[in-house]
Amino acid sequence: MSALAHSNPQTVSEPRRASVWGLAWSVIVGEFQAAVVLWVIGIALTVLALAPLGGQQQWLWLPWRIDGTWALVGAVGWGYLVCALVGWFVAGSIERRGFDRPAAGWVLVSVAISGYGGMALGHSAGGRVFYAVALGAIIVRWLAFTADGSARSWRFSAGRRIRVLVAVAAVLAGLSYAATHAFVDTSGGGSYGSGTIAARVGHTETIVVGLSRSLFAARVQSATLTGPGASHLQIGPLVLRRGGTPPVVTPPSELRRIPKAYRPSFVSKPTPFPYTVPAGQQLSVSTWVTLRSCGAATLNTLKLRYTTALGIATTASIRMQTPLHLRCAG
Repeated sequence: MSALAHSNPQTVSEPRRASVWGLAWSVIVGEFQAAVVLWVIGIALTVLALAPLGGQQQWLWLPWRIDGTWALVGAVGWGYLVCALVGWFVAGSIERRGFDRPAAGWVLVSVAISGYGGMALGHSAGGRVFYAVALGAIIVRWLAFTADGSARSWRFSAGRRIRVLVAVAAVLAGLSYAATHAFVDTSGGGSYGSGTIAARVGHTETIVVGLSRSLFAARVQSATLTGPGASHLQIGPLVLRRGGTPPVVTPPSELRRIPKAYRPSFVSKPTPFPYTVPAGQQLSVSTWVTLRSCGAATLNTLKLRYTTALGIATTASIRMQTPLHLRCAG
């Protein structure tokens, strides 16, 4: 009895008080783990043609351009899923480092602000990652923890059933848009080099744009190449081909130099519309572009107006990975 009376009671270790520097490593580890998972999910969705994530504009935070109400709703659903997943890993990493586990709601909001803020501030992939991590640590500390470093409570708690319903709604909103807007530029944007080409009036370039495959069959109603200063350009007939293999497109200026017996296959007329793309097939678009007047011109967007097999009429503005820049050399 005397031994028990004089024994020291067990002490429970207090959680560490959170600081920006202390949280920075936790945010890095959590976001790295989430990035690996999102990368695997992205590959799976691309293979299944549910949400193709290739291309310069296809960052996981914003995998498509917001150019309408449906695109906005889909982006909100997708963003919720991404932020919830990243937040879950970040919160777990913070807890493993000995801090209070922050409320899921505050972490989700913090991740959303830092992730999309990083997109706005960074002008490269490295810059976006830097800002996302730096802002993540600062905003998590500011929102998810009180002044003394303890976890801040989240008053808007929801049961498991509500959380599952919200997640299902987000999946439906995001994938319903992504699966029916599956045409994404994956070709590199063209057969020319990047940068600006200084050329005289009459100079001709070839454009080749390869698009990812669509889960559903689609009937393309029209296709247009556009960009700033496109009025200075003469754009030849657009040639569409199923299967992703670019067709041979020879500008008339080059075609005239080739003897008729040796001329390559060339479709001199535009592809007739509507043009049907079967389910699961890629689409390639080719044409030639001639500088017809002095002035700077850029082609950076392919606009497709099409109807899916679900009967949904929609327009996709596809940003080319490598825009064509032409300027008059005099």
